[in-house]
Amino acid sequence: MKRYFKPYLTRRHFVLSLMLSLLIFFITQSCKSPTAPKSVNGNVILSLDDVSCTEAWLNVKTQGVSFPLTLTIKSGSQVLYNASLSGDSLIYFDSLQPNKSYFVAGYYTANNKQQTTNQLTVQTMDTTSNNFTWQTFTFGGNAGSCNLNDVAIINDTLAYAVGEIYLDDSTGKPDPQLYNFAKWDGKTWTIERIYYSYQGQNYLAPLYSIFAFAIDDIWVGSNQPMHWNGFTWEEYNLSSAIWNGWINKIWGTSSSDLYIIGNSGTIAYYSNGTWQKIESGVTFNITDIYGVQNTIDNSSTIYMPLYNNENSLTGSALLKLTENKTEIISTPQNLFEAQSVWADNKNIVYVAGTGLFINAYGKWKEEVEFSMQSLTCVRGSGLNDIIVFGTYGLMGHFNGKTWTVYRLPGEVYTSVSVKGNLLVAVGYLNGSAIITIGKRN
Repeated sequence: MKRYFKPYLTRRHFVLSLMLSLLIFFITQSCKSPTAPKSVNGNVILSLDDVSCTEAWLNVKTQGVSFPLTLTIKSGSQVLYNASLSGDSLIYFDSLQPNKSYFVAGYYTANNKQQTTNQLTVQTMDTTSNNFTWQTFTFGGNAGSCNLNDVAIINDTLAYAVGEIYLDDSTGKPDPQLYNFAKWDGKTWTIERIYYSYQGQNYLAPLYSIFAFAIDDIWVGSNQPMHWNGFTWEEYNLSSAIWNGWINKIWGTSSSDLYIIGNSGTIAYYSNGTWQKIESGVTFNITDIYGVQNTIDNSSTIYMPLYNNENSLTGSALLKLTENKTEIISTPQNLFEAQSVWADNKNIVYVAGTGLFINAYGKWKEEVEFSMQSLTCVRGSGLNDIIVFGTYGLMGHFNGKTWTVYRLPGEVYTSVSVKGNLLVAVGYLNGSAIITIGKRN
């Protein structure tokens, strides 16, 4: 009788067997030839950075391609861009049509093969109407020289202007007490006085600047800032270590993130109840301030024109402020007496002075329509809605494609505000204060 023995493996045998199997597997794998890398044609990726009515800026990101790289951007059969790139780039093309969708893609050669980038949809902006109805108001002139310095719009039926206005009193004689505040209710202007207190006494002074966030959140500036909270004017008495001189302009994202600027390079910043001096590093007068806020991290990029009042022929410069650190940007040599600045975003900035100049992504160009014209203020609501004012009633509106130039009543317009279909400009005319309202039809 045969006996059958049942196989029996101890734990030790099992472990040894597993180790031997793994060793054989790794030896056989290591003896194989390395896998040859796949052929790489590289990648070129397009993304839209900005677009206007007629222009577009695209970011070009590359991976695994050789340079120089000839890239052609097309929309259908239309060639929009063709150039040799030496690396990741920002490319620009114009000659687009307003309010039109372009389906664009890039074409390049890699490894002797024609390659195609991703496709983008570029939707250009529509133009805005330059058909305005104008209305002009004048104040004073008999009782003393008058001027309005700045203006702010709350909505279609509420706006404010500040400056220095002298009127006759109730007896018809010149009133030596000035008015420094004007309020518009959609139909008429009311002239008022804003007092400030000093050592227990109330005083009046010209107001040079205004910035309004809401009907109950308004800032004005003389040689000290004041804030309207809806009930009363809050006064601030900044020490000479922080501030000295007139407040030329005010800008901020909120009443806890606010800047004031003045002559001799003065900048002060207000945040959460505390004022501090910002070292500008310059002694030129700062004539205007405008900033744009990053919606992702809420940081701001702020621009300020610099004007040498001692020698205007030495030209101007642009001061850039980011995280309260300043940088001077050189301006074209034929830009004198820089007076005003407006930015659509941190990359596209307009500067008004002796002419109108645009810095788009670090490159300057001049708007020939205003060459050697004396411009005093520039504001806009977008790249398709830009307003400039200057001396002798000069006003220009850019609708995204073309400029329309007007001649309005006025000697000098010192400030303009734009909101929706409403614009309000202020200044002076023959010793009177002047306000011109434009309503877009």
